[in-house]
Amino acid sequence: MLSGSATSSTSAIRAGDQNSAFHVWWHHGTIRPRWSIRKWYLDCVADDGAAWIGYWGDVRWGSLHVSFVSSLIHDGVQTTTTNRVRADAEPHRDEHAVRWTAPSLGVDFALTPSAREVEMELHDGVVWRCVAPCGDAIVRMPGTNLHGRGYAEVLEMTVAPWSLPMRELRWGRAIGERTSLVWIQWSGAKPLQIAVRDGALADAVHIGDDEVRLADGTCVTMSKQIVLREDSLANTLKPLRAIAPLLPRMLTGAIERKWRSRGTITTPDRPNDEGWVIHEHLTFAAD
Repeated sequence: MLSGSATSSTSAIRAGDQNSAFHVWWHHGTIRPRWSIRKWYLDCVADDGAAWIGYWGDVRWGSLHVSFVSSLIHDGVQTTTTNRVRADAEPHRDEHAVRWTAPSLGVDFALTPSAREVEMELHDGVVWRCVAPCGDAIVRMPGTNLHGRGYAEVLEMTVAPWSLPMRELRWGRAIGERTSLVWIQWSGAKPLQIAVRDGALADAVHIGDDEVRLADGTCVTMSKQIVLREDSLANTLKPLRAIAPLLPRMLTGAIERKWRSRGTITTPDRPNDEGWVIHEHLTFAAD
């Protein structure tokens, strides 16, 4: 959710003296610049477990503005990530599909949703749209195409991430042949725990790194975990040179862990289901 890649050797930002002045204003408390972020997350996992994840993001903080895109591909053996700090077109949903074309990454993505969209305000200034909880997806990249089951969401924030009342974040999505499940958990001063089953909000009773259980008896158990990413947000944010030096340690010291796992989904009203899971655990640093 809040995490994501933005690593590149090229920055589209010109900071210079403006960044230095902004740094002084912020730390002396005379200005609290407006913060906003709009971030899309897209994915596709093939039957054999090959996985692709895409990000599109737009960050604004006072007079600073950064747009970034990212593509992660796991071919079953290794994971390769390509990132750019630039303004490719935003993903969008039309009458039939969620679509994204990112020329800087050589990626063309299309997802036909098979469950309805869910929108929820997670906190004041934080709106989460689960645009496509599941569906058939295709990703076209140079030299390869990936067909599988996919997912899409967009997160919009008008508050700084470090102001949110959480110390840990768990997020994931599991897609089987008959059942799909999405979950979010915030741990901290104001805990939050929600789930979406087949495009409808559901009550979660347990969210962990290897199992999620709902109040209606639905359960997804994760196995055969493959690490897709394990790193600090400080490394992710390095190329955002106009913004990264201004961020608090609570954010830059956070550790992100993301996995692709095999999921077994059990429900009280259907036969057991099998599918693939993408899930993550973000731990924020102490103040």
